[in-house]
Amino acid sequence: MKYELPKSNGIKIEYEGHTVIVTDIKDIGLIENILLNSKYDRELCDGINTHKITLNNEVYYIKESCKEIQKGNKQSKITEDDFNTIINILEKLATI
Repeated sequence: MKYELPKSNGIKIEYEGHTVIVTDIKDIGLIENILLNSKYDRELCDGINTHKITLNNEVYYIKESCKEIQKGNKQSKITEDDFNTIINILEKLATI
């Protein structure tokens, strides 16, 4: 199996008035994979941005109620598993 190292050294995530920097290479790879491999072709939903993710100077927003990721003026559907992956990384960082 071919494994590629993440392109980023850190990912900044802002949520509920908190800001965390993801620095674990495995966690960065998981989040990068979700954000960069999503197909952004949907119109924006009316949901509220719950998480702001900055990756390589690009800004993404997760809209929890719609289960979508926004990049610019387009959105991509996010699976429950992908959403939970991001939330689990945040919860792990909150306990450190």
